[in-house]
Amino acid sequence: MLTFDAYVNEGGNRCPFCESDASVHMGDSGFDWGIAWSTSVCHQCDAEWTEEYEMARVTYNDGTENL
Repeated sequence: MLTFDAYVNEGGNRCPFCESDASVHMGDSGFDWGIAWSTSVCHQCDAEWTEEYEMARVTYNDGTENL
């Protein structure tokens, strides 16, 4: 099983349970109040998980940052 840090450092491209990099399928995603999420499933080991993301910064279309 991958640790959280190892999973993040590898870009979330492997199953955190069986470490397969060929069988991960992203499912539904959504966002609400500054938090986004995405579900994933591994077809190698049938594990399911949800990744959660929080807003880190705001960048204007001209490339400048506000926050």
